[in-house]
Amino acid sequence: MSLVEDGMTLLDSVPLVCRRWRRLSREPAAWADVDIHVGLIHPPDDAARLLLHAPTLRQLHMEVVITYRRTCANKSKKNYAHKLSRH
Repeated sequence: MSLVEDGMTLLDSVPLVCRRWRRLSREPAAWADVDIHVGLIHPPDDAARLLLHAPTLRQLHMEVVITYRRTCANKSKKNYAHKLSRH
């Protein structure tokens, strides 16, 4: 059972203490009881780093918000609205 249940602490802080703690932070048993929530709190890049360094992570929860903007160069808003209504 891991004494650290916060994955970001285990990934970023624990390895900086000393060489032994760095080695221990990479052990599969250290990640056995860790749950990670990535998305609104931690950026997706953190999820990639966790997956690389935490092979036995118990759970990884991801929240994704997708936004996009459609742009239409050199056309009036009226023409753009008309094209959208035909699709």
